[in-house]
Amino acid sequence: YTKYDFEKNKRIILFHFDEKWNFYNHSFIEIKNFILNLHNNGCALIITNGIIENKYESQLKEEFNFQNTDIDENVHISSKHKNILFLDNLNLEKLFSIVKYSNLVITPHGSLTHIASLYDKNLIDLIPSKRINFYSKWQSPNKNSTQFEIKDLKGITEIASKYLKA
Repeated sequence: YTKYDFEKNKRIILFHFDEKWNFYNHSFIEIKNFILNLHNNGCALIITNGIIENKYESQLKEEFNFQNTDIDENVHISSKHKNILFLDNLNLEKLFSIVKYSNLVITPHGSLTHIASLYDKNLIDLIPSKRINFYSKWQSPNKNSTQFEIKDLKGITEIASKYLKA
């Protein structure tokens, strides 16, 4: 991952920012501050997206001034914030690879949840509180995994900090 201009020995957070975020009424400012708070853990932050663009994505790309790289057309580096990357439209093989090198995966419940489980990664599996019983049957058996309310951005940040200090 150092070829993407990360500082060496940085811990990596993978934040999956897919279309499931459209179902929640976060303001863009809340999303932006959430991302900056994750980044303030002293980590490299990799943001991935889903097949369908979410309602915040174009504003996020503009706000963070993500620039294309000559390394890969899917890799965009923030010119405003060192160690924040946006990986656009990755295929499954690349997603597996990014998860493998991540120290923490934060994602709405979906395929990335299960991939992180396979690699026994620290995982914050984001779910809606009204469906907690439904999702509990697919909770990762890994001790370093938690299901958490997707609406509580502050709580997610606090859990992320705990995982990264462990």
